[in-house]
Amino acid sequence: MISEALNTKIGDKAISLEAYGYNDLVWNYQDAIDLLHSLEGEPIAVLGGSLCEVQEDKVSWRSEGWYCDPNEDESREEYFSRSHLEALKYIENFPEPQKYALFYSMTFNEIIDLDQLTRNRIAKIHLTPSQCKTVKLAISLIDSYLSTQQPGLEILITQLSTYIDACQFTNDILLECSWEYWGRLEEKWRTGKTATAELRDMRKFLASLELNVEKPESK
Repeated sequence: MISEALNTKIGDKAISLEAYGYNDLVWNYQDAIDLLHSLEGEPIAVLGGSLCEVQEDKVSWRSEGWYCDPNEDESREEYFSRSHLEALKYIENFPEPQKYALFYSMTFNEIIDLDQLTRNRIAKIHLTPSQCKTVKLAISLIDSYLSTQQPGLEILITQLSTYIDACQFTNDILLECSWEYWGRLEEKWRTGKTATAELRDMRKFLASLELNVEKPESK
């Protein structure tokens, strides 16, 4: 299993394609180069990679790519190191990367924990006092529903939507996560199913935001 430190190193500058319907991470040219240099000596292999162009509304995957299989006569450590060098060589030698605004997807021999990356990024985001107040109201509303089942789920979903809008999140991660949790609740309501687990997940997410309130500047 990949360590949290290595997971964070790999995902620090990565761009998620989840909004485009792909469960992939990509890096721009310089970030991909920097990442591969930083992986030297780390116990992880780059099995291969592919290229794509990311536009406003779609991702276009290209036919180019590379792969790196282990040799029978090399140790794991030698394979890890060679795989990093092969990836570097391919990316650095690809013609005119800036012309096409290319991004690079890499496949590792360990599974990257995307949820941990999201939590790490959220932990670095600070809310304004006004946003924190709104988040507390949303948490209180969820707690009330979990305890009494009041108000009804439809009303609860509508009120939570109002709170999310009121927060005026400008950070893409917060916006995506907030509406993702809200969407899970709406799906449960539309299908007539209970949403206890989804509400607890959303409460946990909101509670993690509450810890990140901006501190007033000292005079």
